[in-house]
Amino acid sequence: MLNCRSATASAFSATLRSNRWLAAGLALSVALQVSVLCVPDIAAVFHTVPLPASSLALIALTASAALWMEELRKVAVRRRL
Repeated sequence: MLNCRSATASAFSATLRSNRWLAAGLALSVALQVSVLCVPDIAAVFHTVPLPASSLALIALTASAALWMEELRKVAVRRRL
């Protein structure tokens, strides 16, 4: 989502500051996912258990792999220009 806004500009340049709805949507999504894992009453409804920090770090790294690969591609494109 973040890396699709430009073919050459970094997703971190001003993406979130220029689109408050995108930032709010991302924040809400993360907050809801964390609440399903960590808030006992909500976790009971969804039958989930808290994950260890090491597992969460691995999940975050894997989930963000497309973002980081696209950022590397954009760096290569900018260096060619």
